Amino acid sequence: MKQFTYADAPRAKGSRPLSPLAEAMIVVTVAVALVIPCFWLPRLLAGDLQSHTYNAWLATQVEQGSAVGLTLGRQVTNVLGDWCLQWILNHAGPAAAEQITGAVAVEIFFWGAFALAAAVAGKRCWVIAPSLGMLAYGLIFQLGFLNFYLSMGLSLWVLVILWRPRGRWMWVAAPVAVMALLAHALPVLWAGVSLAYLQVLRRVPKSSGLYVFLAGVGLEVLGQAVLFHFVPARWSLGDILGLEAALGVTGAEQLWLFGLKYLIP
Repeated sequence: MKQFTYADAPRAKGSRPLSPLAEAMIVVTVAVALVIPCFWLPRLLAGDLQSHTYNAWLATQVEQGSAVGLTLGRQVTNVLGDWCLQWILNHAGPAAAEQITGAVAVEIFFWGAFALAAAVAGKRCWVIAPSLGMLAYGLIFQLGFLNFYLSMGLSLWVLVILWRPRGRWMWVAAPVAVMALLAHALPVLWAGVSLAYLQVLRRVPKSSGLYVFLAGVGLEVLGQAVLFHFVPARWSLGDILGLEAALGVTGAEQLWLFGLKYLIP
């Protein structure tokens, strides 16, 4: 029996699909507009990004033998963004390295999120493009967490590829997941848990979906408890009930960056 998808649903009355040319023009326009903020200033100012640039420059100095007494450590994660910065820095300088790497990361994240929304809905949802563009320049980007940001974008692509897996393209998820792991492990773990939850949800009767959701919430709470056992943290009532807590739960904190006036949009 063929599995029903949203793509099989009848199109709304009066709606017409965009022509391939129109969609291509929209894609190019959105892609260009997305990276403008990365290039409209001489340097890309994004929190911790400059420390990544410094690390990339210092790694080059060590490799060239100019930093006497320093050696490079070896690790399998939290390095992909620094490698990109180092390669571009050696060919085009630090400012261009930050701008190009930032622009590529934004494109990966935005189109990964857009493609995932399309996979879930069964159609391209251009109406959400402005919101995704705002999220692409949200809190994580502004903090300059380059490797986590890159990994998040790549992990979204893993979800896209495996949302409705097809034998011909499933293998692509493996190298994308490896690149995401080289950037940061946490988003890869999140993507794996999300896919596992999705597969369980698809295999249980629809009437049992609520129980699967409650079980997922319970496992998340248990995971948080275990995490706090090994990584002590202190919470106050204000932290839990305050405005910042509410914004964090809803995700609005991603856009509330530079003062209360930004809470309006």
